[in-house]
Amino acid sequence: MRLHPGVIIATAALWLAGCSHGPDPRALEHVQKAKVEYREGDLEAAAEELTTALSYNPDCASAHFLLGVIYDEEGMLIEAAREYGEAAAAEEGFFDAHLLAAEASEKVGFYEDALVHYRALAALRPGSADVANSLGACCFRMGDYEEAAEAWTRAISLTPNFAPGHANLGSAYWRLGDYDAALAEFEKALEINPASAMARAKLCYTLMTNMRAYGEAIPVLVEGLTMHPDDIRFLSLLGLAYSEVGQQEVARGYHEAALAVEPDHLELMGNLALHYAFMGVELERAVDLAEEAVERRPESSLHLSTLAYVYVRDGRLEQAREAIDEGLALGEEMATVRYVESLLLAQEGEEEAALDALADALETDGLIAYRAAREPLLACLRDDPDFRALLEGKMETPLSD
Repeated sequence: MRLHPGVIIATAALWLAGCSHGPDPRALEHVQKAKVEYREGDLEAAAEELTTALSYNPDCASAHFLLGVIYDEEGMLIEAAREYGEAAAAEEGFFDAHLLAAEASEKVGFYEDALVHYRALAALRPGSADVANSLGACCFRMGDYEEAAEAWTRAISLTPNFAPGHANLGSAYWRLGDYDAALAEFEKALEINPASAMARAKLCYTLMTNMRAYGEAIPVLVEGLTMHPDDIRFLSLLGLAYSEVGQQEVARGYHEAALAVEPDHLELMGNLALHYAFMGVELERAVDLAEEAVERRPESSLHLSTLAYVYVRDGRLEQAREAIDEGLALGEEMATVRYVESLLLAQEGEEEAALDALADALETDGLIAYRAAREPLLACLRDDPDFRALLEGKMETPLSD
């Protein structure tokens, strides 16, 4: 929703006539001079004139706005956000000042300030789908998924056939845990625009992770891949889906293809390392991939858990313990780290401790039960009634023998 520079200047010129300049006419005089300097490309001189104008009238909206434009062009976004905000505060209903203040604030991570301006924009233009969409996006970034859903619902009511709006609303529902509603919105987005890679990827991710409908997701992903042959989302999700339905060689091909498209993508490195380790093949390559991911992002518990898994599969139990301890110390992705710890403990013969670690992991993430059910490293526990009870308590179908 960013304004074109020409629109910004036209807006500024318009507000020169309409904004309050205060009782001192010198403020307007210096703003007019600044306008000339700006058009001649002398931003420094224009800024000096505006600063002088504000010394005569600190509430001169047009001076604040033009100063914000100059800061914006010079990449001084914090200062730009401040000046746009001052302009919006000085002149009631100054739509473009609120808009540019919101956008500049978002760019520097001042999301609370941005939200104030987006709410003001929504009040000024309740019939604008663009404003409602931007408000929803800001709320979503701040973790307020309920307000995001409300804003995106309003955006869709204004433009029912806007595919990204349905995809966005689906994302909000997904975060709120309403997966059926999320799926319906992703499906609607894809119905409107079958070429939308984002909507298709989110639809399939929901089918796979929340409904375990891997067979249903695969043809949707394959169709997406025909339209977007190098889209790593489709390649990666197909690798995960085929692995879950037991077609490991097919899965391997997709994981390798995804990494070939983006060789430096850490998540793709981890996916391929996990797949190699699970299959018990290319373990040296798996170790290299997992170690590189940790080296490049040592603060990631997820990458450390991947490395630990690969180490366990390769029989490097002491190194696996070190990686697990580092992951636990970070305090993130605890379910995944504790799950891998259960695998390590099982290999060390500590079956009771392994069950405790697995129980901790399942308490946070019940879907881990499906991973555990097919994990070769837990074969030693398959006949244990406590193990079966743990998994079947989280799975929709009984654990097969």
